[in-house]
Amino acid sequence: MAATLLPKSCTKVVARFQVSLGFLVLACLVAPLFAQDTFTAGSGLWSQPNNWSLNRLPTSSDDCLLPANSAVSGDTGGSCANFTLDTKGSLTVTPGYLFLYSTSFTNLGTINVGSGNGIAIFSGTTTTLSGGGTINLTDPNDRLGGGNSSTMVNADNAIHGQGSIGLGAIQIVNHALIDANGGILVLQGNGSGVTNTGTIQASNGGNLQLTAGFLSVPFNNTGGTIQALSGSTVTLAGYTYTGGTFTTSGTGNFQIVPANNAILNNLTNKGNVPAHQWGQHDVAGHHCQQWDSPGTSWWSAD
Repeated sequence: MAATLLPKSCTKVVARFQVSLGFLVLACLVAPLFAQDTFTAGSGLWSQPNNWSLNRLPTSSDDCLLPANSAVSGDTGGSCANFTLDTKGSLTVTPGYLFLYSTSFTNLGTINVGSGNGIAIFSGTTTTLSGGGTINLTDPNDRLGGGNSSTMVNADNAIHGQGSIGLGAIQIVNHALIDANGGILVLQGNGSGVTNTGTIQASNGGNLQLTAGFLSVPFNNTGGTIQALSGSTVTLAGYTYTGGTFTTSGTGNFQIVPANNAILNNLTNKGNVPAHQWGQHDVAGHHCQQWDSPGTSWWSAD
């Protein structure tokens, strides 16, 4: 039987179809496809399958949506790819954790983390915290961390409270507010360190502990502020700080842990900061050779 030859115009159409199909297949292979599981109960427990649109609990392959005005009690270990808490919604994480595995962490409401619980990011890439909401860490044992070489970028949320952020397991980038409020809050990035262009502070009698395992871990504070408000303390234990501003108000103060020290480069001091670090460093254009009386001396730059 003789082969049927297509006209040239048909051949071009077929070729274009094949190319388009190829791009479609490639796009499907590259872009992860996540199902959306929506909390439909209005208020209630995370752990109840019938409270979700898929009639099952979300998994690490699902995008979680908590609609506007929802009031959800995270009473179990919840897993999501991407996560959205819509306007005026609330999520109380206790007992349990919220585990995130993709790039979007959108909070337009309020997340309260209860006793000994937390939020963990395991995306293996950059996960951005956006939406302008609030996260309250209400207990000394609360955690906001993760792993898998992930980076948390706080674009515009206000994070308040106590416990630990980073736990030495994720990179931390802050463009908004991290506030040690009324208790001890330990901020420890992984070996890639911390970047701050916003405000990191201690307030309301809180103690912000900026902790690194080595002096070589970078803390890029260019364009950012680290401050101790009245009655509160910022403790430096490691890191090489570069740029930005250190400031205090009222009885707020900075402390440097002698066993860990801190290297301070090209920063502006607008408060009282005790300094203990050997070597030559440039503080707001003023060169200092050696600090006096470890943990008790004070320096200031004009």
